[in-house]
Amino acid sequence: MKKKKQEIATRSALAASFGKWIKDKRQDARLTQNEAALRAEVSRVYLARIEAGELPSRDVVLGLARALNVPEKEALHRAGFSSGVEEEDMPLAMLHFKLLSPAAQALIEKHIDELRKMEEAQQQSLAKPRKTTKRR
Repeated sequence: MKKKKQEIATRSALAASFGKWIKDKRQDARLTQNEAALRAEVSRVYLARIEAGELPSRDVVLGLARALNVPEKEALHRAGFSSGVEEEDMPLAMLHFKLLSPAAQALIEKHIDELRKMEEAQQQSLAKPRKTTKRR
């Protein structure tokens, strides 16, 4: 019984985390709920329920990923869909992450997103051709 409650709590935390991530990505794309829902081929009400913490089906997750222009693999992972790796093979840190409160997960995800943005900015700055001046 205790394990069942823990699974429900984990699933609930995952749903809340996924919903917040979807909302953040939608807002980053400067889309209204209605615009994103149309692109994902779901109703605005259903998108609002997802953002509020309801986990959608795998097909809906893929539709949202395409609508918001985010990697499908990342969306599936954040929604808790297996990528073919069983829980026994999952790193211990990921299993513990699932047990954290939604607030703690959101904070960690925020920091990870910030690190990714910093890394992207650094890669873009390195990819830009540098102006060279001739020395006399």
